[in-house]
Amino acid sequence: MRIAIVINTSWNIYNFRLNLIKALQAAGHEVVAIAPPDAYSSRLEAAGCRYVPIQMANKGTNPLQDLLLVKRFYRVYQRVQPEVILQYTIKPNIYGTLAAKLAGIPTVNNVSGLGTVFIVRNLVSKVALSLYRLAFRFPVKVFFQNPDDQELFLHYSRILKQKYPDIRCQLLGSFDEAGNVGIKKNTFMAWVNEGAMEYLGTSDDVAACILHSDCVVLPSYREGTPKTLLEAAALGKPIITTNVPGCKETVIPGQNGLLCEVRNATDLAVKMEQIYLLPDEELEKMGIASRQLAVTKFDEQFVINKYLAVVAAVAAQANRGK
Repeated sequence: MRIAIVINTSWNIYNFRLNLIKALQAAGHEVVAIAPPDAYSSRLEAAGCRYVPIQMANKGTNPLQDLLLVKRFYRVYQRVQPEVILQYTIKPNIYGTLAAKLAGIPTVNNVSGLGTVFIVRNLVSKVALSLYRLAFRFPVKVFFQNPDDQELFLHYSRILKQKYPDIRCQLLGSFDEAGNVGIKKNTFMAWVNEGAMEYLGTSDDVAACILHSDCVVLPSYREGTPKTLLEAAALGKPIITTNVPGCKETVIPGQNGLLCEVRNATDLAVKMEQIYLLPDEELEKMGIASRQLAVTKFDEQFVINKYLAVVAAVAAQANRGK
């Protein structure tokens, strides 16, 4: 079968879906990656994918303007002619699904987060929710990474730095100032300049950064299932994250980490202090528990097997219709 994987960035496909691509290819399928061009588009081609670019802003909160994406997706899908489309992120999930319905192509959607429009409830979020209701009548399968959903990042650490000057708090990743829901870059860099934080920038080798840490902290407002925390667990690191959908599923409090209250910097600092003060042997026990949770609950092969099963079912249905 020809299978299209559609996400809002090539970077996302390469970093989060490469193992799925390899599994599909090993099963004899042709994989087409459809995403806006970036530095990782050529890496997808090097991995054996046919890469097809599409113009799509991965941020933006104007559903009426984004309806033009339906036309773009439809043209691409008509040209590529996939037999099934695997879609991720909000815009492919909504507008790609509508286009695929018009083109008569079955889709499988993955809800990894509902997008920043759902943090602030307003007319835009109401329109987006209505579009979700419309589009999600059509996929043959929808995967949810948690019962609720979404993504944002916040980091706050002056409280600990003042009390424990030797503590090192580091941020790994890029800044996302879209949607007015995160910490502004100039604010964060002021924290760096005063010595409260260290900024590591971005990296293709996240595992190496995690291995040099004692604990991984993700005080998000809401998530799908954050790969950051899955990687931390797989690498045997204690976790501190917020008690919100998507994040809380990665922690058994007191065993492999701690949960803090959302939007509560003081509580976050308290939880970080608790981990900082743990004896080495207790920290090691938490790391072992994280690794065990990753193996038994979050092994990527579980997800890949589900996708292979859905693709096989779609293929069988198509063959019966011939």
